[in-house]
Amino acid sequence: GVFAFILALGLAVLGYSLPAMWVGAKKSARTKRLNAQIVEMLGMVANSLKSGYGLMQSFDFAANQMDPPLATELQRMLRDANLGMSGEDALRATGERIDSPDLDMVLTAINIQRAVGGNLSEILEGVAFTMRERERIRGEVTTLTSQQRMTGIIIGGLPVGMGLLFMLINPDYMGLLFTTTAGQAMLVAAVVLEFLGAMSMKKILAIEI
Repeated sequence: GVFAFILALGLAVLGYSLPAMWVGAKKSARTKRLNAQIVEMLGMVANSLKSGYGLMQSFDFAANQMDPPLATELQRMLRDANLGMSGEDALRATGERIDSPDLDMVLTAINIQRAVGGNLSEILEGVAFTMRERERIRGEVTTLTSQQRMTGIIIGGLPVGMGLLFMLINPDYMGLLFTTTAGQAMLVAAVVLEFLGAMSMKKILAIEI
């Protein structure tokens, strides 16, 4: 019937989307771990520059001191440079490969310093300070929006909880949602509206910093 077709269509969409969602979640988690290491890396590179090392030597020092995933990316960048790629191209390739706004900020600062000059170690320390402040503000925003986030979870889970409760109290009454065409249409509409509401709440609470 109509419900079976809609259910099959929903399962097909879910089966198609799950691999991409899994890969996206893994990529997001890796990028998050990498971003958490950038400030530490900037400190190492800045100190190495103050000691008289060149930029690539400073990155090499940081790569040997740090853990993956950032160490792996730095080692790959250094390998590209050793195989003949210019330092600027190796940095650009790293930024394109990782797709991290924080790393893009670092690479932009390095490119600007190369174009106009200046003390690179001080510039990188300034970038690190900006990142620390942004992370602090992000933590404050998360704390301030935690109540609204919990409210959204409760409101979103309330229809499901009430439906299960009514199913236990009066299964024949709730069974009409699954056995009649009108009930099936209402059930599908409820699921769609629930999903749209959850996405809207997520969009409202997603404050970019």
